[in-house]
Amino acid sequence: MKRYNYILWIMLLFFLSCEEKTSEEGPLVFNKKHWLIGKWKTAAFSGSLFETWRMEGNQLYKEGHYVEKGDTTYSEMVIISVEDSTAILRALPINRAVLEYRGIEVTDYKMVFESKIEKEPFQIIYESVDKKHFRRITKNNDDGIEYENVFEFERQ
Repeated sequence: MKRYNYILWIMLLFFLSCEEKTSEEGPLVFNKKHWLIGKWKTAAFSGSLFETWRMEGNQLYKEGHYVEKGDTTYSEMVIISVEDSTAILRALPINRAVLEYRGIEVTDYKMVFESKIEKEPFQIIYESVDKKHFRRITKNNDDGIEYENVFEFERQ
């Protein structure tokens, strides 16, 4: 019986020592080698999306537009900055109010932003696939019906 208790204590100590440790990394910073930086294109709906990402100061900055049948029908700027150790995405669509999203997950190869106010979209996800591809997923809520759009971008 003593041997059984001893084994249980050792197992308990082992499981407690395997507890996931929090990272002691420094503050969130974007740099000039970020995987989003560059020119990108994807087919979308009945046309194409074009995006150019660059660094401006300590922020990621995007100029993007949608072209359908030779006409630019939508354009926007996006700025991703860090405020109080939290990534903030601000989308500035032409002729619309600024949309703001808070980063809820930011890793070296994925960024997830969410808004408690916006519904179209309420969440935006950027995922690095490889050096020549990234994926943007927008999660939307249209009168209680949730759906997502997935855009597979290729580096130009």
